[in-house]
Amino acid sequence: RLSGLRQLSGTRTFSLAASINVGKEGFLTSEQRDQLCRELSIDKKRICISIEEMREVRKNLPTTSSVGFVPTMGALHQGHLSLIENGVRDNDVTVGSIFVNAAQFAPHEDFSKYPRNPVEDIETMIGKGIDYIFVPTQSDMYPGSTFGQTSTE
Repeated sequence: RLSGLRQLSGTRTFSLAASINVGKEGFLTSEQRDQLCRELSIDKKRICISIEEMREVRKNLPTTSSVGFVPTMGALHQGHLSLIENGVRDNDVTVGSIFVNAAQFAPHEDFSKYPRNPVEDIETMIGKGIDYIFVPTQSDMYPGSTFGQTSTE
């Protein structure tokens, strides 16, 4: 296992979600990611906010490492936590993702009302032993498209 990645400093008695406002879209800026990593006392490379950053992490892992992947749309529940625990137990490295994918919503479903609290979800994932978290934006996942963007009209 990667040593030292699962250690959180101290006991948290408050949520960082109140101090880091990610807005209704639920995406982290690099500044917000950096602040969150400082608060959690973790290396900022553990939270990847672009495909490029995630590729860099994967490139730097030993080729013999088994990698477990736990994709989520956030709003973590017991099912997610069980998958995370299995991934951590069964793999050398475990990566979680938080991406509310507009493609998974039918026209009659309200994509804009899906709960988004990536800061709280990241805190939970780190606490459960996730090594890296991929939190991309819609524009990173769907370049050049307005797919999934909320209208202001």
